[in-house]
Amino acid sequence: MAVTLKQIAREVGVSQSVVSQLLRDDPTLRVSDEMRSRILDVVKQKGGRRALRNHRRRIAYPINRSTWSKQASADIRNSQFYKNLQRRLSESGLRLEIVLFDPGEETETIKRLCSSNQRYEGLLIDEGLPPQCLESVPAYGFPHVTVAEYPASLRLNTVIYDPRYGITKPVEYLISLGHRRIGYLGLRRHTRFALLVETLVNAELPVDNDWFCFLNELDPNEARSVWQTLAREPFDRWFNPKTGPTAIICGNDFIAYGAVEVLERRGLTVGEDLSLVGYDNSEKWEGLGDGVPRLTTIDRSTDIVGQQAAELLINQIVHHQTEIVYQGIPTEFIVRESTGPCRACSPVRTAEAMSE
Repeated sequence: MAVTLKQIAREVGVSQSVVSQLLRDDPTLRVSDEMRSRILDVVKQKGGRRALRNHRRRIAYPINRSTWSKQASADIRNSQFYKNLQRRLSESGLRLEIVLFDPGEETETIKRLCSSNQRYEGLLIDEGLPPQCLESVPAYGFPHVTVAEYPASLRLNTVIYDPRYGITKPVEYLISLGHRRIGYLGLRRHTRFALLVETLVNAELPVDNDWFCFLNELDPNEARSVWQTLAREPFDRWFNPKTGPTAIICGNDFIAYGAVEVLERRGLTVGEDLSLVGYDNSEKWEGLGDGVPRLTTIDRSTDIVGQQAAELLINQIVHHQTEIVYQGIPTEFIVRESTGPCRACSPVRTAEAMSE
């Protein structure tokens, strides 16, 4: 017989919201271990979580506690990826729940989530988890999907945008405009930086460390928009229009906008004196700028990634799909006014002309 959260709360002697937070594994809930056990015991006596009326089946989304903050929570919940994922799961009676774990507890957390005796129906895996802690996921036969790149040997269900295209396409385009000195502004640890170096080498272009400007990490409590401010001073100190790169690929659009502000203050023209390529199409998705998109950028189609990740989870949970699926989502390269022909370069044949 179905029971309600209100009935459980009345029996334990707590508010309905406390029971709801506990069953949702809300990381902000603060109750004693004794009270937590009392609530779970009553839930078990009443038939378990599945007996709760209107209680949706849950997908666990493990996140390292050291990277968690109110701002991180807002960034995730406001993203198109999260909104599309949650909306599609909801249509099938599922919902995503964030599960925080402490550093060093990755393996134990994944093991617990996969063997939780139907506490969770599935698992969403993002970047930041060591590959070794995921080795047991397929062995459990537990519904899962990862939206980050992990070794193929793990045989994980995967939905991911193509990060390689997101670098090779801009580089090819910049080469067609005559650029040979292509730099980078962003985090050293980003996969896109390693891919940029690889792409430059393959294109037989110079790789000069003086053309790379690395930024410090953003504090987890700060919004992504803060990148715009953080990028200004390092870029201003570093960039020399005479000896520096003629085109720069930035770690994200906010970083690119920080560079734009510096260039305009110096009296330089973006797209003429220096070409800039951003990342994430934040002018469209996050309200960056004055409403008129300016940045040449990469749109990672995170909205589509979220929807397709949900579909893959639903296929496993509802339709009992067992085969391992790898689905690559194409990225979109969007050309706008922040890129243009290289003024400081000798005339070169375009990619189209070379193919004739």
